[in-house]
Amino acid sequence: MSIAETAKHHAFAARRDSGLVPLMVDALHRIAARRTERRAMRQLSRYPDAMLKDMGLTRAEIPDLARHGRSEIVKLRRD
Repeated sequence: MSIAETAKHHAFAARRDSGLVPLMVDALHRIAARRTERRAMRQLSRYPDAMLKDMGLTRAEIPDLARHGRSEIVKLRRD
């Protein structure tokens, strides 16, 4: 499950209940997911182009990879 899917799952679970606590939990999950995305983008951006090529990636794919995971990149390439 990608980071975005995890955040959506937690957001849905928080919306089932009412009140302030689920809203706060949802907000914290979104913040954590975004921080994880940024960390992944930062780490991948540090790799040289040759290493990214060895992994089958281009620099343009880094944001999508961090947000949606590897399976989404592969799916987009097929379309």
